Amino acid sequence: MKQIILIAMLSMSVTGSIAQSTTKKIPSRKNEIGFGYRIPTFNNFNNEAGIDLMFKHYTKPSKAFRIMAGYQNLQFRKSSSEYKALSDTLTISSKVYDFNTFFIGGGLQLQRHFYKRIILTAAVDTRFHMGSGDLNAIKEYKSLSGLYSPISSTSSSLGAIKAFKWDLYPSIGAKFEFSRINFGLELTAQFMQYYSFVPQTSAITPLSLFDLDLGNAISRIFINYRF
Repeated sequence: MKQIILIAMLSMSVTGSIAQSTTKKIPSRKNEIGFGYRIPTFNNFNNEAGIDLMFKHYTKPSKAFRIMAGYQNLQFRKSSSEYKALSDTLTISSKVYDFNTFFIGGGLQLQRHFYKRIILTAAVDTRFHMGSGDLNAIKEYKSLSGLYSPISSTSSSLGAIKAFKWDLYPSIGAKFEFSRINFGLELTAQFMQYYSFVPQTSAITPLSLFDLDLGNAISRIFINYRF
């Protein structure tokens, strides 16, 4: 809930006076194209990392439509983990969907000039993912006498899956803008998402899940060419 309030407040602060134009010192361009990299968060429940190619078309200096395509690795932990303590060792057993997808998507971006070459942005995007991977059984062993320090871990595949995912997410960011290039950082949190996992073996049960969550923030760094 705190993440939802924070994203909403920051988005409103960025877009509240969006009618202001960008700095006059930077030439206005109608289009941008560039690459982005999503930095993994290494959390225990839902994670993604990958690259994307994004095209933006500005209808106004403060408003742009954007379309994207990319590839990424997604990890989704199934239900909660099981914990067992034996002597001075804690065993954590969990099942994790690990799959690679290609995606396409698009969205709307608003922006305003903040200071010199710094531009603040706020955007909403949606994506459709298709791919495949495995459901893995993971066991982690930790020491109970050393502040839960890791000892070792094992991973084994329970079977192959086909995966579909849809998501809708807001983002806020900042970029440094020059005549022909800009680069910066966006902070993204998945607001709505739907997973569908179709197993390729009878040992795994199908899973469909709709999730409403802003708890897993993701960073995206990017560089664009302006024309």
